[in-house]
Amino acid sequence: MKIIRTKQLDLHQLEDLHALETACRSHDQTSLTFPTEDGCLFFLLYDEETLLSAFSAIFNEFETCSCSAFTLPSCRRRGHFTRLLEELLKESGECDLLFLADDSCADAKHTLDAIGAELLNQEHMMELRLPAPSPGLDSRAVKFSPALSPRDEDTLYTIHVNDQPAGSFHLIFQNETVYFYGLEIQESLRNQGIGTRAALIEELNRSARPQPEDLPVSRVLLQVSGDNEPALALYRKLGFAFTETLSYYVY
Repeated sequence: MKIIRTKQLDLHQLEDLHALETACRSHDQTSLTFPTEDGCLFFLLYDEETLLSAFSAIFNEFETCSCSAFTLPSCRRRGHFTRLLEELLKESGECDLLFLADDSCADAKHTLDAIGAELLNQEHMMELRLPAPSPGLDSRAVKFSPALSPRDEDTLYTIHVNDQPAGSFHLIFQNETVYFYGLEIQESLRNQGIGTRAALIEELNRSARPQPEDLPVSRVLLQVSGDNEPALALYRKLGFAFTETLSYYVY
């Protein structure tokens, strides 16, 4: 076996990483990807021509290092991850290592527990299928500017209540999916049900009805921190359901 340390992946290594990522995602039923962008430091463990395990590290500000690791499902729990971790530790010094893992992957949880990594926080991916049932709250005084319509770019929408600005949010339309983020309600207007009013669902449902040249929008996705209980409660009331939980561990 040999370990390759590199900051520049060649075409053959990229192909091997793609095959490794595909095998892991299929086995674990996760959507995590292996980062290959500029600025990464890579450690690749080969057995002859077969890539058994790979490690990616990005050194950030505040003495932290973001890490991703994939190991071939048939070759796990044989110390391959540990060998690559030891190589990284030779260079990371006192830097905290931050690992991203999908909670549904038992092998990743076992490995992180084995090295003594501690859970730092969680991020939940939530989904709303369109058309969605209205929450049933009065929405007559709530309007949006601009009016919702599918568009490619990131667009800021303002919420108006009784013709006065009350908050805002962002939408990104990509084919049949719309990404929802950055919901903000003015502090003086919070806890009044503005975020859960039927108007938002009604407008999203309206956006799902395509123009002849558009694809129909079938779902809304958002990501929310596991520590943000008010936001979690709000999105549940709107009908969003959990689809994936990503956990951040520190070592």
